[in-house]
Parts: sequence; C-alpha cells; structure tokens
Amino acid sequence: MKPYRLLLMGILVLVFAISSCRKNLKQDLALSLNSVNELSSRQSVNQIAGSNANAYSVTLIGPTQNGDNWDWVWAVKNNRPGNGSDGTVQDMSHWGMNLGFCLDSNTMVSAAYSGDGVHWTSFTPTLAVDPSSCVTTPVLKFDFGTTGSNTSYYRLTVNQDFGGGLVCGYYKSGRKTGCSVFYFEGISCGVEE
Repeated sequence: MKPYRLLLMGILVLVFAISSCRKNLKQDLALSLNSVNELSSRQSVNQIAGSNANAYSVTLIGPTQNGDNWDWVWAVKNNRPGNGSDGTVQDMSHWGMNLGFCLDSNTMVSAAYSGDGVHWTSFTPTLAVDPSSCVTTPVLKFDFGTTGSNTSYYRLTVNQDFGGGLVCGYYKSGRKTGCSVFYFEGISCGVEE
C-alpha cells in the first residue's frame, strides 16, 4: 500500500508543478485528480507502481511550420518488447494525451499515424473520453500502437504556434501490462494573459 501512496503523492505534486503557472489550475487539477482516482480504481497496485512507467519512450521530433500550420510529431518505441513477463512490455495498442484548454476542434487541423514516418494514415482529431483507457478526461486518441521494438510515429497538426512542455498521456497495451499514465514533452498552452 505504501508504494501506491507514494506514487499518488508524486503524481499530485507533478500535476501541481506543471499546472501552477496556469490560470486554469483548479480545472486542470480536478481533471488530473479524476484521472488518478479512476486509474487507481481500475488497476491493481502492481500495475500502477510497477516497472511500466517508462515502458515506452515518447520522443518529440518537433513542431515544424507547414504553411500556416504547425506539425507536432512524436516517435514512440517499446523499450522492453515481449509478452509482459519478466520485465518485458506488450505491444501498445493505442495511446492518447490530455490537451490543454487552448486546444480544441478549432485549433486542431488534422492528425495522422505511421509505422515508418513516411507513409501516414490521416484521421480527424477529436477530444473524447476513451472508455478503454485508464483516464476519465477527454483525450486525443491515436488508435495505432507499436510492434516489437519498431518505432511508430504520430502527428498532430494545429493552426497556431504553441509552446512545448510536459503533458499527461496514457498508453494501453495487452492484458498483462495494461494501461498507464505518463508525462512527455508535448503541446503546452502556457499562461493566459
């Protein structure tokens, strides 16, 4: 029980630190606390506090300007591919991210995923609760995962030049390694004036 309390406290401190410079602190903290509460009610302590926190590396390749828009691209790789036993992690089936208050259907232009970073499958990005995930807040879901140690690529195109920062995401994998919340470099809304 003690590792669970330490993890919960660490998540709360991290959420507070990330959100402290934003005017929407109460809303962001409430959404994050709801996600943590839902996560703890759906998963066992071993899944939450287990060794899956860094199961996948999520690398921001960068926002690049593309005409009047900006393409945010992430590369995701399974660091310990396997069947979920002996420290390995099953393939990710999908992942998603919480987006800040400044991103909505008016700022998101398109989204896509790729198995090679060259050939992309586009979809219309939406914010919705993913009932198969371990969070209860609306997320942008990339319904594409990883295969073994191959890198998968994900792109979100927005029509404004946003800054970067730590954001909350989740991954969903097989039955043994399940669902987990993590932080990665993503789109930050910054401070409202």
